Amino acid sequence: MATITLKPIRQQTDVILRVTLTDNGVRVSWLDAETIRAFLYSERQRIIDGPCTWEVDSEDDTILVCHYDAHQPQHLGKTKLIVEVTIQDQTSTYDKYALEFVATTDETQDDGTTAEDETAEVDIDVTDVDTSILTGAIQAALDAAEAANAAAGHAPYISENGNWFIWDATTGDYVDSGTSATGPEGPAGQDGRDGQDGRDGADGQDGADGQDGRDGVDGGILYPTFRIDAAMHLKMSDAGESANQRFEVDSAGHFKMTI
Repeated sequence: MATITLKPIRQQTDVILRVTLTDNGVRVSWLDAETIRAFLYSERQRIIDGPCTWEVDSEDDTILVCHYDAHQPQHLGKTKLIVEVTIQDQTSTYDKYALEFVATTDETQDDGTTAEDETAEVDIDVTDVDTSILTGAIQAALDAAEAANAAAGHAPYISENGNWFIWDATTGDYVDSGTSATGPEGPAGQDGRDGQDGRDGADGQDGADGQDGRDGVDGGILYPTFRIDAAMHLKMSDAGESANQRFEVDSAGHFKMTI
């Protein structure tokens, strides 16, 4: 088996593929096509890697410009471009190795592709012969991808009968799945057992007599009030009974107060 050398393109890179279709050595105008669908196909995963958006080149209608955005899966490994085209009511599917996705941590390749490249361009030429060896599987994958895209815009819902209704891409309408949106009723819980009566508590013992309290001391000053009379004497009055016994002037002429 011959070794296939492909342009390495780092993951998370937008890809532009410029595709030409040749019939008996002459390029076909893509404007003659009635329908066109383009996808990338992961050789390692053997699944459709994602759809491409496309437009016919404004300056050369023999070039189909396919765009594959970085936000799509981009599986590592060799990748084919699949083009399904209908011309004069005849539909053909072509596949051609296009590129190889490599990890963003790989070293810079000889062609200069680096992790900083925002967009990579690839030129592809397909022949007038249907080259696909997986036509049936690829067509099924194309149909499945189209059905998935259609279903994405038709979320399931709960109908009035309580069942889930799901989108049927074949009929183009919602159908009853037969699955109830509510689960089956659970078993009834068992009755709890009666609790036992509590035992009567024993009477408490009488407490010991408390000790007699100590004699209290005379009360202190309650609400002292101070004033200065006309002779400039400081006077204090208080509601306590023994207030007059708490003040004295000692032999040195010092005024003392006992609290």
